[in-house]
Parts: sequence; C-alpha cells; structure tokens
Amino acid sequence: MTGGARQGGRRSGTGRWAAVAATLLALPAGYLAVRTAVAELQSPAVAALPPSDYRPLLRPLLMLASDPRQRITGEMAELARDGAKRAPLAYEPFAIAAATARQQGQIDDAIRLLEEARRRQPNSVLVRLQLMAAYEKARRFPELLSEMDYTLRMSDEVRQVVLPELAKLIRDADGRAALAAVVSEDRAWRGDFFAAAARLDLRPEHTGDLLRRIQARRSDVGLERGLHMQALIAARDYSGAREQWLAMLPPAGRAASALLFDGGFRGHDAPPPFAWQLRDDEVGRSERVQPNGAPPYLDVHYFGGRTVPLAEQLLALPPGRYRLSVHGMSDGGVRVGSLIWHVSCAPGGATLGQLKLNELTPSYARHQMSFVVPVGCAGQDLRLIGEAGDVAATIDARFANLEVAREN
Repeated sequence: MTGGARQGGRRSGTGRWAAVAATLLALPAGYLAVRTAVAELQSPAVAALPPSDYRPLLRPLLMLASDPRQRITGEMAELARDGAKRAPLAYEPFAIAAATARQQGQIDDAIRLLEEARRRQPNSVLVRLQLMAAYEKARRFPELLSEMDYTLRMSDEVRQVVLPELAKLIRDADGRAALAAVVSEDRAWRGDFFAAAARLDLRPEHTGDLLRRIQARRSDVGLERGLHMQALIAARDYSGAREQWLAMLPPAGRAASALLFDGGFRGHDAPPPFAWQLRDDEVGRSERVQPNGAPPYLDVHYFGGRTVPLAEQLLALPPGRYRLSVHGMSDGGVRVGSLIWHVSCAPGGATLGQLKLNELTPSYARHQMSFVVPVGCAGQDLRLIGEAGDVAATIDARFANLEVAREN
C-alpha cells in the first residue's frame, strides 16, 4: 500500500468512529444528555462556581468532547484540568484531554490518555469509541479490534451502529488482516458482522482476500463465501460466483449442479442466488413436492391478474448452444394466460429463449427448446413465468425432470 493510501486510511478512520460517536449521541438518550450538558456548561451559574464544584460537570463535558461537532475550547480544557486536580481518581479528565490532543494531531498522546481513562473506567462506551478512532488513525488494527469486541458486547444499540463501520475495514489491507484474526473465531456478533458487510459495496478482490485469510484459520467459511459471492455477482463475475456457491454444496451434489440446481425438484437445500426462488402469494404459488412412491415435481398454481415469475434461479452458463427440456402436465389445461419457461441474460437483459406451454395435458409430456448464450452474457435468469390473459383464471400444473444440457 502506498503512503498516500495510508494517509487516506487515517483520515477515513478518524471520521468513521467520530461518526459512530455522533450517531450514538444523536439517539434519544444521548441527544438529551448532550443538550443538557450544553445547557449546564453555558449556565451563568457555572461561572460563579468555585473550582471544587466543577466535578459534577466532568461527565457532560466528556459527552461534549466525544461529539465531533463540538470543538474543545480552552475553557473546556481548563475545566477538565481543574477537575482532575479536584477528583484525582476520575477518568473523564483524561478522555477530555485526549480529545484535545487528537484535535491537535497528537495521536500518540491521545492514545496514552485514553488508555488511562479506560483503565479507570472500563465500561465507558465513549472512551472506548474514542480509543477505537485513535487506534485506527495510528493503524493499530489489532488493538482497535480488541476494543471493538468489548464494545460490541455492551449493548445491541452500540452493535447496530458499530458493525457497519467495522465492516468497512474490509476495504483496507491491514484492516482485513486484523479482521481475519478476530472474525475467524466464533463470536456472538459474527453473523451480524457479515450481515452488515453484505449491505456494503465491496470489491471482489477484497472479499476474496478476507475469505482466504479466514479459510486459513477455520474450515467453516460459509458466511465468508456468501459475502465474496455477492461481491462477484455485483461485479458481473457470475462464473466465479457460481464456483464459490458450488463450494458451499455437499461434494456429492456439485457435479449434478454444474449447470442447473435441482432440476429434479427433489427439495435440496442450497444458498441463494443459484438455488430455486419460489413464489407464494396472492398471484401464484409454487413448491417442490416429494410424494411417497412417486417422482418429485414442481407444483404450480397461477391465479392470473398480472404477469409474474413463479419459480426462478440464476445460471452461469458459458457461451454456447444449449437445450432446455422439461416434463409438464395439467389436469385442467391452460385456457387463459400462459406458463412460459424463459431464459434471459442477467440482470434484466435480452431474451435468449422461451418455451411457451399452452397445451399441457393430464399426462406428462416432454417439452424442449434450444437457445444460445452469446459472449458477454455471463449470467442468465431462468424463470417459469405466469403470463396473464384477458381475464383472471387459475392454471394448475406440474413440472418434472427439468434439464439444461449443452448441444454440440
């Protein structure tokens, strides 16, 4: 990493945890406390107080010092110094002095002061957040994550604010190295961390590096693979994403799912997005059924009214010519509307082929179509679409033995 990149990391680190503190202080309890602190510190009575009475104001002064919107004035610093003399065991003066040092760019001094404040009051969230900001600015990521682990266990409210900012360390090489050492352990907030990371716009090279680092420490990396797969899909690397998805399946089922997942509708479980996504609402319903003594099938009920996908999954077929085939039946037939197996480039691209099934009979019959995946169409959406007719009408159907095979 270049020196310029490190400088950028320092700036973002300071703003990040300052923003976390500001968010916590903006919550109802924090906001009320800060406004009360402002009122107390601006009260005319304060000016008349003797120094021995300054100690009750140390706590509100710390809250002001923790708010990045407030600048530490000379009077505030003097008040903290006086409070330290009058209350030698207090922790607030050290945290307030640290905010002053950080404001002046003296990050090492700020860290030493905050570590003393933490020693005196280990359960102060504001002290620990300031210390996290200082550690990140100094690029001391292991210490930052040690602070973070304690802070995340303090309350759900803190966790919801801290985790999204913590996940942004994935974008930093040193941050990923430190994260891997901590996230690889089975901590209570591990799942929440990856849920927060999934909401970020992350680059595949960063998520892939995190995956490799954690994989060297533990065997169960499903959450890490899922995050990396999401980043690959966002970058339109569908084949790379499918490789990660296949690695999450049991080894015995990977070969059968190379092109299409569970075309036999046997109800196998797999993580999205390359698994079946089935509809169940007022417009239509589909489910995989495994009857005793009979082959499994996809049971479809389309109620009409508007055109919707009833079942879908994402594919990652290489360029070439393919054949889609399926066995279908319907006791009542298709009188109004249509059922269509549809293949298109993802996301929302050109149609590659569609198999319209308007002549389903009470017995299974095989239907098929050919389609071509062109170069540049790295991902494909396979959908069973219920197409609305002139009037709303129900279509009940069953499908079995869906296959996608390459044609020579």
